[in-house]
Amino acid sequence: MGPRLLRLKLIIFFFAISSCAFGQDTASITGTVTDPSGASIADARIAVDNHERSIHRTTLTNTSGEFLVPGLSPDSYDLSITAPRFKKYQANETVLRVAQNSRVNVTLQVDSAPTQVTVSGQDVAQVETQSSELAGTITGGFAASRATDPNDAPNRAQVSVPRSLAQAL
Repeated sequence: MGPRLLRLKLIIFFFAISSCAFGQDTASITGTVTDPSGASIADARIAVDNHERSIHRTTLTNTSGEFLVPGLSPDSYDLSITAPRFKKYQANETVLRVAQNSRVNVTLQVDSAPTQVTVSGQDVAQVETQSSELAGTITGGFAASRATDPNDAPNRAQVSVPRSLAQAL
């Protein structure tokens, strides 16, 4: 029974060594994705591509903005990171070596896409968009009532119409 047990132990030992050796030929990319204020960006999409070998791996950042793409063969990869309302991050030809854990911390810039507001309708008030001038039309009846009402002192300070002009209106 001694030689059989020794043979079994040797076989288990060689399997253990070969699996450890196999695990050493891969690399990984890890990192954190934040916005310009330093806040983490959850659910950002991470894509790692090697077009020569047709390798395409994707993952999402966790709630802390962290990600890990393990088990990559040593080679060069294109890394892209996207998130809604942020500009796309692209790093081409990122080289990974055997057993390397490459750390890529990225700050995504806010996407300043133009916002367009369209207002349509017949009874929509006209808005002056070319200047900051405030203007309006004062009718004769309004000016006369403001100029002659003694209880309306605060409004008279805002609309000052001489009595002679008010009476002429």
